[in-house]
Amino acid sequence: MTIADMVYQQVQTMPERLAQEVLDFTEYLTVKRLSKITRTKTEGTEKYHQATTRLIELAEQSTAASEGQRWTREELYER
Repeated sequence: MTIADMVYQQVQTMPERLAQEVLDFTEYLTVKRLSKITRTKTEGTEKYHQATTRLIELAEQSTAASEGQRWTREELYER
């Protein structure tokens, strides 16, 4: 017998008001679980976005720096 079968047997013997409470509680657990999944996905997406934005900023800084004065091989050896 599955847990669902055992819950069903218990709920069948309850007054309608108590059975409704059991249903309300199962709905609460479902919403709570889905909320946690959604929050985890959202946090992951935000962290990915922040990391991507930072990488783009670093790439832009690197590009800006490399567009400055270029050194020749000889000049580098003189330093």
